[in-house]
Amino acid sequence: MCQAGFREAAYDALDEAYRNARNLIESAARQFEHSKPDASLAELDEFLRAKAEEWRELRGRLAALEAVEFNSKAIIQQAEAALSSGSLDKVDELLASAEAKLQNEHTLKAIEKQAALRITRGNAALLGEDPAAALAHYRAAARYFEPFDEQKAVETLQALAEEVYEGSLRSLEPRFFVAAELLEDISRTGLVQGDPEQSAKLNYRRGLVHLNAARGSQDENANLDAAVDFSRRATEVPQGTLNEFESACAYIGLANALMERGSRRKSIADIEDSIANLRTARVIAKEVPDAAPMASHVSNSLGAAILVRRRLKPDVSVELRQEALAEFEQAVVDSEEHSTPEVWGAAKVNVSRILAESARDAELSEPERDFLRIRAITGYQAGIETYPVTLFPDRFGDAQFELAGVLFEHSTFQQGQLSEIYLARAIQSYQMAAQVFEVERHPYRWAAIHMCVGSAFARHAQLETTFDKTSDFKQAITCYEEAARVFAELNSTEEALRCESEIKRLHAVSEAAKSETHPSTY
Repeated sequence: MCQAGFREAAYDALDEAYRNARNLIESAARQFEHSKPDASLAELDEFLRAKAEEWRELRGRLAALEAVEFNSKAIIQQAEAALSSGSLDKVDELLASAEAKLQNEHTLKAIEKQAALRITRGNAALLGEDPAAALAHYRAAARYFEPFDEQKAVETLQALAEEVYEGSLRSLEPRFFVAAELLEDISRTGLVQGDPEQSAKLNYRRGLVHLNAARGSQDENANLDAAVDFSRRATEVPQGTLNEFESACAYIGLANALMERGSRRKSIADIEDSIANLRTARVIAKEVPDAAPMASHVSNSLGAAILVRRRLKPDVSVELRQEALAEFEQAVVDSEEHSTPEVWGAAKVNVSRILAESARDAELSEPERDFLRIRAITGYQAGIETYPVTLFPDRFGDAQFELAGVLFEHSTFQQGQLSEIYLARAIQSYQMAAQVFEVERHPYRWAAIHMCVGSAFARHAQLETTFDKTSDFKQAITCYEEAARVFAELNSTEEALRCESEIKRLHAVSEAAKSETHPSTY
């Protein structure tokens, strides 16, 4: 679905929720405004649209329960009415009442009904921003099956963990810890403890969950160590335990966890270990047809790991840069062969970063540098097409910011109207990045972007083709003032002083420009 389609679906859900559950939406809005009084209208709108989507899913689950043949339809209908009125406590009370009616029925069919009720209560708890209660409900749902069918209990925990994990990848408030706890419950079951294959697959999933939990988590170090530990366990199994595709995934998972930890802790050992595991995965992907689709993932991750090693060992910078570029270019080829658009987009952006840096090499001629920057610009644009802002906001924002930097740099080597065109495009990309990295949630990045926008307007004001230089200087100064204010609030003294210095310089340059335009008659 295209970006516009996702937005249309989100607005449809919010419109439907306002019509059928206005009290719920208004209550959610009040709760949001109370907990985040300084939030922007855009954040409130995003929060309410997410709530509307959760409400729609919960209502669908209630409707599915109503269609099941048991003697609680009236209660389910009352729960639907309570949901529409925004009474989430009443919803839980009614669902608990329906659950109690089935408590004494000891057939598996009855247990499935009880589990469905508990899962729905868990979803309602997530909707009410109570992940701890949701976790308790999800665990209870799985426990219903334990005396009758342990395999079904494990399948329930796995499905719920996957659902929470996927939702957290795109959520403003990730709940990875819920998925981690559910997977830990699976690890305690006899089915997993006595089965090396299932244990390895579970460890792979646990590593992935903890790796994502480490990004933006207060428990970063613990999650990184857990990610490496579980991922390594997934690879340390007897040959033949996993099929070739699963083995390649396990080595890539371990490599990515090591790369993340090594990058954050500046550990050469972790990076070297990451590269070694990726080379193992490459051998599998090349030699086994079933694992071939993982080749693009291997190449892209290997290029990224080489760049981290380059950052930590600058003495071999140029050689490693070319090695990383070759890996990213191979990732583009592999992803085209196996139709993996997300890897293709990421690889395109990675290639563009290296091309933009290469364009600064002193030994190159100016036409060669120009062409490298143009290639970088087109690569960023291609990558952005695979990063819809509604699905991958951070990637979209990062790519727009980096694209803006290359456009700005390219403009400085152009003349006349062409320079003005590239500057205008740079400003547009900076502004799109600022829409993603809003001041409320990403104050430092927002301020840094505004410094860049101010610099772009200042340069535009000094072009011979610029008609209204005064307006450009004014906008540049305003951008630096806004950036200085935010930096001061963050106690980023050096950045704030840099902005103040630039503001003084721009005032002086602006006054000088006015004098040239309107010379004194005396």
